[in-house]
Amino acid sequence: MVYGDNGLSVQHKRPREKIKENEQEDMEFCLLLMKFFLILVVICYCHKHRYRGLQLCDQDERTYQSKIWIRLLDNEKVCLHQLHVTKQAFKKLCDAFVEKGGLVATRYVTIKEIVALFLHIPIHDLKNNDKWKWFEGALGALDGTLIEITIPASEQGKYQDRKGNLSTNVLGACDANLKFTYVLADWEGLTSDSHVLHDALTRCNSLKVPQNKYY
Repeated sequence: MVYGDNGLSVQHKRPREKIKENEQEDMEFCLLLMKFFLILVVICYCHKHRYRGLQLCDQDERTYQSKIWIRLLDNEKVCLHQLHVTKQAFKKLCDAFVEKGGLVATRYVTIKEIVALFLHIPIHDLKNNDKWKWFEGALGALDGTLIEITIPASEQGKYQDRKGNLSTNVLGACDANLKFTYVLADWEGLTSDSHVLHDALTRCNSLKVPQNKYY
């Protein structure tokens, strides 16, 4: 055992130096961990923004193609082939959707694009027979709708629907090619859809649904 001038002062210095060394090692380890997590954060950030960049590029490409397609519809022949309507009829339809239907454009999609897609999808996509293979036995689609009408005041009570409008409840059925195969428009707006359907199935000129078939 070594004694210094101050007694056991040498014995106290060694553990203190060891403590300082341990603290320095802990500090270096913490710094290493911080560097590791910092690298992870940078990698995640770069990956996220690279993925977003790819998404934006893909979105820009689709937007560009959509704009080109809309411009091509200015050609009368292209409009007839793609939408089955003339340019003038297409413009009137867009105006009607805006003025009477309340259709509004979005930040990225114009009125012309919305209406053109609305017309294009059933004309070209729903005629694909491959899509109907999942609906074996389906004859088409069937639904009811309320159509506003103008009638004498003496008959308005029974034609007032649940929204307070004067209307007639119309039942319509169409096939896979979007052609109407049955229409029933005899009922007041207050009549329920189930009642109209029951009448359509039981009247003389009834809606025909063959066995093992459905709407």
